[in-house]
Amino acid sequence: MLKKSLWLILPAVVLCVALVPRPVHGNNAAVVINGTGCNMLDGDGNGVFTDISHAVETSSGRGVFNCRVTTTPASGGGAVHWNYANTGLQCADTDGDLTNEWQETVSASGQAQLSCHFNE
Repeated sequence: MLKKSLWLILPAVVLCVALVPRPVHGNNAAVVINGTGCNMLDGDGNGVFTDISHAVETSSGRGVFNCRVTTTPASGGGAVHWNYANTGLQCADTDGDLTNEWQETVSASGQAQLSCHFNE
């Protein structure tokens, strides 16, 4: 199996990384990987690292990558929602596949969750 990485791209800075083995096509099973490294955004948009992650990729190339971390909440208070529309960041893998389909929420208490969706 080939290894595949998921990235949340910021100009000149990589914000999200996870290693996910690519399933052999023709195999109907999904590949599930837990505990890979992930860099996310905190409540103020700064990078923060976690190894609490869960990735799934099907043999058809569809995949989802999730990670979570307790981090610094937004300095202005309240919850913050990050996505392609308000950051201009994309999720990308090492094959060059890009997606705008991602979102991250940082709660007022600093609980952050990121989800990135791929559909090859």
